Amino acid sequence: MIVNESGDALKMKTIQMDQSATYDENIKKAEELLNEKKYSEAKLFYEKALTLKPDEEYPRKRLDKINSVLNSIDELHKSIF
Repeated sequence: MIVNESGDALKMKTIQMDQSATYDENIKKAEELLNEKKYSEAKLFYEKALTLKPDEEYPRKRLDKINSVLNSIDELHKSIF
């Protein structure tokens, strides 16, 4: 009876926890890839995390740094080749 009356409220809590867990998994995977210097792949996971929690600063700052590194790599490549 309680589930029938407040089932939607219970679902929201479950979804919220799932989003938080997914966010944490994306950050963890992004950090692992970043440590392996796989910048493009890490960028994708930080972007996924940011879509789950758009107000979080951490993935945004990491994306800024990755974009800076990728731009530097592109400039270096152009200057050499």
